[in-house]
Amino acid sequence: MATYAVMGGNIVSNVIVADNPIDASNALGVELIEYTSDNPAGIGWTYDKETNTFTPPALIDQINSSTQKLIDAGLTQEEINALIYQASQPTLQDPIE
Repeated sequence: MATYAVMGGNIVSNVIVADNPIDASNALGVELIEYTSDNPAGIGWTYDKETNTFTPPALIDQINSSTQKLIDAGLTQEEINALIYQASQPTLQDPIE
C-alpha cells in the first residue's frame, strides 16, 4: 500500500492509503498523487506539477520557525505547549459563544 494526496486543483484536500490508486481515483472521482517521506504531503499543502513537490502552507512554516526560536531561547516543548494553550483560551474581551 502507498500514501496518496487527494487533490482539489493544486491543493491537497485529504490524504489516503490505497492498494490501487487508479481504482481509488476512479471510485472517488479525484486526482491522487503519491507522496513519500522524502516528498511529504498534508491537508492544505500545495502541489507543484513542474517540480513534483508538495509545499506546506505558510502558516506551518511560521509555526515551526516560531517554535524553533522559542526552543533556541531556552523554552521546553512543554512550556511552548502551555503558552499555546493559554493563548487559545478566551479572555474577557472575547465573546463566549
